[in-house]
Amino acid sequence: MTDAFVLYRATLERLPSMVSIHDSVARIYEKTGHAAWAARERATGTLSPADCAKRTALCEFRAGRYRTALTAAQAQPDAESRYWRARAANELALAAFKHLDGLADSAERRSVRATRARAEERYTDAVAELKAALTFAPGDPALIDELGAVFYLARDFEQAVATLSPLLQAHPEEARLLKVVGYSLLQLRRVEEALPILQRAVERDPTDAGPRLALGRAYLQNGEFAAAIPLIEAQLAGDQDGSLHVQLARAYTGLGRRDKAAALLVRSQELQRAADERNAAAAKRTITPPRRN
Repeated sequence: MTDAFVLYRATLERLPSMVSIHDSVARIYEKTGHAAWAARERATGTLSPADCAKRTALCEFRAGRYRTALTAAQAQPDAESRYWRARAANELALAAFKHLDGLADSAERRSVRATRARAEERYTDAVAELKAALTFAPGDPALIDELGAVFYLARDFEQAVATLSPLLQAHPEEARLLKVVGYSLLQLRRVEEALPILQRAVERDPTDAGPRLALGRAYLQNGEFAAAIPLIEAQLAGDQDGSLHVQLARAYTGLGRRDKAAALLVRSQELQRAADERNAAAAKRTITPPRRN
């Protein structure tokens, strides 16, 4: 929440006309127990009637009149109107979900609840909702697929594999299934099972970086160092904490290339220090009072 606060403040510095950001900052104040600060922040973002006449979609949205906001936004072609069109449409969709939630229990109702829980990272709740949905639609492939994915997000890798393996047998070339099952097996260190699945995932889409890196890690765990090196090395540029450099160093060490491994370990330590510094700086960030005009 502190990171979001800092980002909102920085955005307001660059784009002071985005007065709706004051509402987002006020919500953070409310969630952190600063009701008085929230009131001051909302007052700062208040628009005059003349401004609202020019920015109808914004003001209607802030007043909670989402249908009117959508209508106003659709009448204008500018970038701000497109933004409020998307925001208003999203709020109307959420209202529709809430209406569905009030209807009789069904697979659709439970699926919607699961989608919401997943979006909010409440994975245990999402699992429960999907299991309930499957009581209304036993064997539904889409629900089973989603359940397996949520098990993976919840780091219940055993259940992810158990749930998705029958689907993968029925659809052996489905990229999403190959990835989730392959990743789960790798997390479980069931490398001999993971390797052929990850190989198929890479063959299915050679441009997808995720399966390529997972396959490289599987080769590394299996002692196939020469095969691991090009797959891991190709993604060093995205290494934020030095972990990929450490893995690549292990592979080069396995091939007897200790000089190469030593250089990689030096670089990994530099990246780790930089990551530690970023984390330390982030830890010092605090939620501060509204700025006085």
